[in-house]
Amino acid sequence: MYGLPTTRRGEALGWLIGWLGSLAWLVALAWLLTARGAWLMGAAGGALFVLGLTLTWRLAPWRHPETPYWRLLLPLYLPLGVGVTWAIAASGGWASSGLSGWEALWCVPLLSPLFTIGARRWQDGERPRPSEQANEPPP
Repeated sequence: MYGLPTTRRGEALGWLIGWLGSLAWLVALAWLLTARGAWLMGAAGGALFVLGLTLTWRLAPWRHPETPYWRLLLPLYLPLGVGVTWAIAASGGWASSGLSGWEALWCVPLLSPLFTIGARRWQDGERPRPSEQANEPPP
């Protein structure tokens, strides 16, 4: 299946729009850096944004209905993690950013979907079609 699914379209749009929103800061910061004359850093941020969008579409759960969500989510965290490193480097490095190691703890809740819905699969939410229910023996 290459397009949006015909059923569960709301969930599919939630996946796409949610990841687009989580990547939006990358393109915003890339634009800002480019406007300030840091072309290389701006291009790197734009590349991370495009990578994130590509992974979002290629790893969409309706395209891989039997794959657990954690296997789909893990690669999608790559552009976000690299993006944080890129943003710190673009701001002059760790020392000039004013951050301490404690700020890294704010990233832990971002990983919660790996543990809360990680074992689920897209097909787990599919309802049996009426024709399939008719062929099942009574319990």
